[in-house]
Amino acid sequence: MKFYDTCSIMEDNADLSDVIISSITIQELENIKTGNRDKETKSKARSAVRAIKAQKPLVIIYNPQWDAIIEHYNLELSNDNRIIVSASITSEKYDDFCFYTEDYLVWLIATSIYKLNVYSAKETAEIYKGYKRVIGDTNHINRFFEMFNARDWYVNEYLITYNTDTDEWKEARWNGEQFVPLILPKGKGCIKGKNSEQRCAIDALNNEDIDIVAILGGVGSGKTYLCTQMALYNIDRKGTNSKIIGVRSPESESKEVGYLKGTLEDKTELFFKPLEDSLDGGDQEFERLKREGRLQMEIPYYLKGRTFTDSIMVCDEAEDFSEWEIKLIGTRAGDRTKIFWCGDYKQAVMNKSTSNPLAIMCSKLRGQDSFACVCLEKDVRSDVSRLYSEVYDD
Repeated sequence: MKFYDTCSIMEDNADLSDVIISSITIQELENIKTGNRDKETKSKARSAVRAIKAQKPLVIIYNPQWDAIIEHYNLELSNDNRIIVSASITSEKYDDFCFYTEDYLVWLIATSIYKLNVYSAKETAEIYKGYKRVIGDTNHINRFFEMFNARDWYVNEYLITYNTDTDEWKEARWNGEQFVPLILPKGKGCIKGKNSEQRCAIDALNNEDIDIVAILGGVGSGKTYLCTQMALYNIDRKGTNSKIIGVRSPESESKEVGYLKGTLEDKTELFFKPLEDSLDGGDQEFERLKREGRLQMEIPYYLKGRTFTDSIMVCDEAEDFSEWEIKLIGTRAGDRTKIFWCGDYKQAVMNKSTSNPLAIMCSKLRGQDSFACVCLEKDVRSDVSRLYSEVYDD
């Protein structure tokens, strides 16, 4: 059986046939619906309530006497802790019991104190997202830092906190020894993140000590735009690199594109429209950068035997690269060269599963000093785009 906390049932409520929830979760959902929350969060809460009413999962009514268990462990009498203790008591009745949460501190308490098997409703097959979230009031966040264990964190993994008392989002990066503040581009015209995940992505792309950055995300999340804009920022404003190498696989058409008429540039021009669209100056800036020798387009088939130095390789739609192509691209990087990967395994032409080579690459590289990954989860393109993303989300 699956025991969902409030965050998990807001993320996954399509099939509640084997799901258990606490009565505390129902109270929280009603409060979220009418409280001072953003439009997206309220929408998820309403969807969860509708699913509960329609599917009628098993609801465990919270017993106030269970507060004594929470106090025994010197924990705060919060809704999160009441949901965890509800799950712990319920787990004694089932052999195949799993507790689901999207909150890192809840996960930490449930595993370390109550010894529960804990999973994420979003990621039953884990994809490395590059950050952890802690959401709650001031006491909840302070409790997280009191229980902090460095062994649970990878180098260059981000912490995102939301304080419900102050309505404030904060982000920091774990450097292997401590959490450090983000270093974001400053000045007129510099790119600004629209949410916490985007700010973490910009920090990773801006870090001179991180040579490999993977920006994952669904449609409209801004992954190609951020990678392209930060590559341009590095060569134009910072001067840390001299050239952008755009790389994209023509997987959906033909690996070699040899049968198409014209030069290599003619054959591949349309593949790179997303990169062109991500430049503020559009096609004119695209052509100017090419004329100046600061931008060139490549496909993996023609990279064998080559080396790129003093460059930033922007690998767009990276979910369509094979494992061989990812290795090929990675081994083309010479001195002073960075690689920015942007993609979403769910949009892949061939492999939409968590065994997609891009997802595997992120899992293999996590923890390396020169690697960072950030998964962008929100569609920021438009309300229309976001609606289609939600309706057709797998």
